[in-house]
Amino acid sequence: MFNPETQEKKEKYQEEKEINGIKIIVVYDTRYGNYVLKFPQIELGEEAIDKGVFDQIIRIDENPDNAKKIFDLAVKEAENGSDVYKLFKKSEAFAGELE
Repeated sequence: MFNPETQEKKEKYQEEKEINGIKIIVVYDTRYGNYVLKFPQIELGEEAIDKGVFDQIIRIDENPDNAKKIFDLAVKEAENGSDVYKLFKKSEAFAGELE
């Protein structure tokens, strides 16, 4: 159910970083009604499909704390030199564990 107080709180958290050439964005997406993690440099095509990546966006949930946890994981992995496709899959798996 829509709650204006929690909706306002949700929309406040967003963060963006670029690490080792990987741009990572977390934002509340009103179209989904959830936080999403975005990897805009993922080019959807044969390479992505071969690596099991079919989108640039990972839906998280409504909880800003979960969004922050996933963003922090993605940043840490990017700092360790993970490629964007592996990073997407690891972040997606972690998001699934939090649900």
